[in-house]
Amino acid sequence: MAIVVKLEALMLQHGISLDKIAAATGITNVNVSRLKTGKVVAYRGTTIDALIKALRALGVEGCDVADVLGFVPDDEIASIGEGVYISVPKNLHHMSNPYSDAARAKLRGDGGPKTQ
Repeated sequence: MAIVVKLEALMLQHGISLDKIAAATGITNVNVSRLKTGKVVAYRGTTIDALIKALRALGVEGCDVADVLGFVPDDEIASIGEGVYISVPKNLHHMSNPYSDAARAKLRGDGGPKTQ
């Protein structure tokens, strides 16, 4: 299973810049960038609330948590779209990697290693 961050895809779809999100939420550009690429350990409820309110104010009608964050089962990871990131635990280097080289290659879009 993977928690996916769909903030960047949503921003691209609606033409919303990082600067606009930062200004509307009061979150720094650096932290908005970290949020949109899944490079945070945890998402606070207040942060998600601020993002949703900002996105609605910037024209994303009916925006909800599911528009920003989602869940993808392991067998569907290869179908994640552009601008969608998998949020991984900070201590991932201490864990075994649950994804094969082929699955990671599919995420990158290069088809993975050739098998014979």
